[in-house]
Amino acid sequence: MPGDYTFTWTFSTNTLTVAYPEAGWQQCGDSLYWSLADGTLTITGSGAMYDYKYGEIPWYSENTSISAISLPQGLTHIGDYAFYCANLETVVIPSTVKSIGACAFNDTFIESLTLPAG
Repeated sequence: MPGDYTFTWTFSTNTLTVAYPEAGWQQCGDSLYWSLADGTLTITGSGAMYDYKYGEIPWYSENTSISAISLPQGLTHIGDYAFYCANLETVVIPSTVKSIGACAFNDTFIESLTLPAG
C-alpha cells in the first residue's frame, strides 16, 4: 500500500505486522483502503472488500465523478454495491477476485471490462 507505516512485533516464531495507511486513505475492508483522485478510485491492500447497501458506499458522494477504478492483486471479494458509479468506464478485475457482490456494478455504463480467465 502506498505510504504504509508498518509496526512489526516478533515474539518467538510469531510475527504480527500492522500497516497504517498514509493520510487521505480510508478503510473499505479489513485490509483494504481507498482514495479518489482525478476521477480514478484506487483501492489498495488485500482481502475482501466490505459489503455495502445502496447509497452507503464511502465514495457515494463522488460517484458521478468516478470514471475508472484501480483494483489490487490480492483483492478477493468486491462488495455489494461497491461500484455504483454512473460514469464508470473502465474496470480490470484482478485474478485474485473470487466473488463479486450483489449489484456491485449497478447502474454503470462500463465501456471496458477485463475479467481474469476462469
